[in-house]
Amino acid sequence: MILLLSILFLKERVTRFQIAGMILALSGAATIISEGNMGAIITGGLEAIDIILLLAVVTWALYSVLGKVVLKKFSL
Repeated sequence: MILLLSILFLKERVTRFQIAGMILALSGAATIISEGNMGAIITGGLEAIDIILLLAVVTWALYSVLGKVVLKKFSL
């Protein structure tokens, strides 16, 4: 998420290794969450806690990326 927001806000360039790492991380997380049954993610639906956790991840990524912008602007 931080990489995606860095591309959006900081206009950072993405390498092939970063894209491969992102795909590997997402597929690993999906495998663990679904316990090896990828169809369970689609058919399982979202619970309230899933949305809360997703919002937590997005907020932390925004904090990290925008913090970098603010530090560049106001650093000594």
